Amino acid sequence: MKHALFSKLHGKRLLPLAGLLFASFHASAFDCVENGTNVVDKPAIDIGELAIPANVPDKTKVWESNPITVTAFCNNNVNSNVKDYVTFYFNPKSMSLGQGLKLGVTYEGKDLEQEGQGLQVPGGGPVYKQGSGTPTSKVVTVTFRLYIRVDGKPPASGHYQGADQFVVFQLDGTGGINYQPNAKNLKYSLSGLTGTRFLSCGAQIKLYPENQNLDFGDIDRTTLSSGSVLSKDFSVKAVKEGGCLEDFSLTSEFSTTETLLDSTHINLNNGVKLSFTDQDSKTVEFNKYTNFGSMKGITELSKNYKANIQVIPGQTIKAGPFVATTIVKVNYY
Repeated sequence: MKHALFSKLHGKRLLPLAGLLFASFHASAFDCVENGTNVVDKPAIDIGELAIPANVPDKTKVWESNPITVTAFCNNNVNSNVKDYVTFYFNPKSMSLGQGLKLGVTYEGKDLEQEGQGLQVPGGGPVYKQGSGTPTSKVVTVTFRLYIRVDGKPPASGHYQGADQFVVFQLDGTGGINYQPNAKNLKYSLSGLTGTRFLSCGAQIKLYPENQNLDFGDIDRTTLSSGSVLSKDFSVKAVKEGGCLEDFSLTSEFSTTETLLDSTHINLNNGVKLSFTDQDSKTVEFNKYTNFGSMKGITELSKNYKANIQVIPGQTIKAGPFVATTIVKVNYY
């Protein structure tokens, strides 16, 4: 479920293949293992508690993971080609979720949902065949986010029916997915899907101020230059949809594509940085889900925040307007 904050806090929901192989067994011969451990099959990521409202529009993302990062060591290019490139392949085992749901992965800013869909890993090549050039190996870091979206009409009650585990991706060469049983290709899997429950209804997310803008007005540069912090209050409220009797909890995230100085500060590109603090005076991490609260036995839940701007140490403040945007997302559980 998405809702935007700062310049535009517009709201929109994000709640968030089998084929014939024939003679393709030898399509790729390229090893990628977890760097430092040589692990090929990573322990499955437990999805944890998850609830999915059934009354959301088709294509809506109903769950999203926090960013996941893995570093891989890739070598042993014995392909007939002289050089190869590390490639990220989604859903290498052609699996599918149950009724009304589709799993995807966001990688390099793109949503991958089709079986075997691949993207070259930045910095993942060329890796040369032994004796044909250098380098003959590469260390690559891959950061991705998993998501589940509505695909048709999910059930309005009960629990997920389908496979409990899903192989999300495999690192391989450009020649395609290596299906050999002894292949050394790093894979990531998702588990715990059968614990997912379906809800007949959910909550609306409301943002205040209602115009969904935080306007700091005219700012005296000398005030910020002196080390002062300027703040504006805002709040996020979850309200159960009319007549909804379901019990659930929420996690929330302030998502942004703005340039970050670190996990808690947006660079406004004018010598000033922006951060959020919650009602417990804890600094919010951008692009990370944290607990919002339980809506068991209640119809609404609100949390208060402050948006703070202050000078970036060692930088000169530039005159002129500034704008930054964040999106409020929620997951149900």
